[in-house]
Amino acid sequence: MNGDWFPWSESANGNQPGEYVAAWRHVHEIFSAAGATDATWPGVPRSTPTRDVGRCKVGFRRWHPGP
Repeated sequence: MNGDWFPWSESANGNQPGEYVAAWRHVHEIFSAAGATDATWPGVPRSTPTRDVGRCKVGFRRWHPGP
């Protein structure tokens, strides 16, 4: 979700902060409107060894689209 090798990452293709979350919510709304109840919505942020894990957890909040 936040790996720079994904085209939807905020650090790729000129994407702006918040666009990942907006896209995730849009897709979730489509599934909900279609009545889908068997989809799983995992969030799997990437943490790198060069980052402090405690700071990463705080930083990941900006990619969390919510419940």
